[in-house]
Amino acid sequence: MIAGVGLLVAASGYLEFASRRRHKKALRDRIMTFAAKRRWTVTGGAKDARIAVRGQSGRHTVEVNARHALKAFEVAVVVPSAAAAHITIRREGLLSRPDDIRLGIQAFDSTVHMAGHERILLARLCELGRRMVRGHLSRALGNDVHGNGTIGDGELRFSWRSMALPDPLAIEAVVESTLALAEHLHADTADDNERLLRNIAEGPNALYRRRCFDWLVGQQVRAKAAASLLSDDDLENQFIGALTLGRVADLDARLDRAHAEAERYPTLMARMVSALAKIGTPLAHAALERRIKEEGAIGVEALATFPLDAAPLPLGLLVRLAATPTLPQSARTRLIPLLAAHDAAPPAHFDTLLANLDDTHAAHAFEALGQVGTADHVGCIQRRVEGRIINPRELGTAGREAIARIQARARGVTGGLALSATRDLSALGGLGLTDSEGVD
Repeated sequence: MIAGVGLLVAASGYLEFASRRRHKKALRDRIMTFAAKRRWTVTGGAKDARIAVRGQSGRHTVEVNARHALKAFEVAVVVPSAAAAHITIRREGLLSRPDDIRLGIQAFDSTVHMAGHERILLARLCELGRRMVRGHLSRALGNDVHGNGTIGDGELRFSWRSMALPDPLAIEAVVESTLALAEHLHADTADDNERLLRNIAEGPNALYRRRCFDWLVGQQVRAKAAASLLSDDDLENQFIGALTLGRVADLDARLDRAHAEAERYPTLMARMVSALAKIGTPLAHAALERRIKEEGAIGVEALATFPLDAAPLPLGLLVRLAATPTLPQSARTRLIPLLAAHDAAPPAHFDTLLANLDDTHAAHAFEALGQVGTADHVGCIQRRVEGRIINPRELGTAGREAIARIQARARGVTGGLALSATRDLSALGGLGLTDSEGVD
């Protein structure tokens, strides 16, 4: 009986060995059929568990590795890629990773993990590129066989496992699609600029188009793209185009829409006004002044950023704005130095504005008065500090510095610590230095 069992085990082992040998030979025959068509090199003999094919297609090298293991066939197609040395793309897992890069296209970003060089990803994952990547990351090969791919570590890789012998036509299809993706990802800086330009013109949504614009390199190409953004259907993209080109009229023309669509673009109106102030040309200042005169919400934003070196705004307009009870603190703070540009502005206006500012904004106002104020404004600063009974020292320090700068300018020197000789406010933050204290 024992001998019978031994014979049974030996026979079973031999049958298993013969089966594996047949599978190896059949696998080699299939791979040889594929390699012969392309005239590529085959390594691995009939007795080897692994067989590999290596060949060249245009600029790309291709490797096909196959083996029979655990009663299944495994095949991997590998194409080295310079682009894949700088990026990683694979199927998204259950949890996002901190290094995830987003294109701004939700349907794609939610299923694909991307990391590495953002410019390469944005430039090369156009609509065609995204479609090719999806096909590479996961695809059906027929007969209930499914394969998965990755991009990274300097190569494109696609692999699958099946119980049936690999079909040479399936291997051919995978090689062709992997080569096509490798060719699509191949580019240099100039190519990427052209691709980014196309994506800006054809991108599926505003965020993607805007992010492509951010990665353009070169003044001329950015100007070309900015001109395209002026006709974008997204207001923020139009703003970026106008700002890049320094188009005052285009910025000003879009302010009303930014105000009307504030719920959709909550910060855009303020950014447009700030952009006009930073452009700083007479035309930009004129646009700001016109908006301030309108005295609406846009005017308040314009007032808060109106440059101090621009031509003075009309005194009547400033006085009227100063009397507006709903004027925000930031706008009141800016009103003070703008009023100071007018010799005829009564001190009472400054007292009222300063009294309605919290200490933080009052300190900012003191700083501005230190730059443009005169001796007439020293008393306004002192009165505001004197009215601060609780913890006046920090505000007093700001007032002291402002008065010092005003008096220094009046004396034609760069420093100067001589402050009020008539009022002793030392207990209220150190404003009461006499004419001689601190002066050599």
